[in-house]
Amino acid sequence: MQFEYKLNRDKKNVIVKMSGEFDLDEYSIFYKELMTEMKGKGIISMLWDARKLDVRNVSTSHIEKLIIIFKKWSSFREGGKTAWVVDDSFSFGMSRMFENMAGVKDLYPQGFSIKITMNYEEAEEWICG
Repeated sequence: MQFEYKLNRDKKNVIVKMSGEFDLDEYSIFYKELMTEMKGKGIISMLWDARKLDVRNVSTSHIEKLIIIFKKWSSFREGGKTAWVVDDSFSFGMSRMFENMAGVKDLYPQGFSIKITMNYEEAEEWICG
């Protein structure tokens, strides 16, 4: 699994591009490092570009573990946004499943918004606009 990211301090966001086969351990390590870097910089919004990420191996068990990871780091992102960009209906469905499961588990801080889309420009405008 590969990651590229760009912090935009002026707009308080980060854009992350992911590729390869999803690996929960690699994602967990990357997420912790990224959140540690973001925390002191006032960056609260994120765009996850997962169009080149293979999620066929992701299960509901993976999603539950991701929710635990995200919950740990969610408090400093109050009022922030997260957009997920995917390129197929399976990835879209898995992302929506995450969104629904996370909402039930009160993952999101006050005023936090999430958007799942198949259109990169739409996500970028929503996060950066």
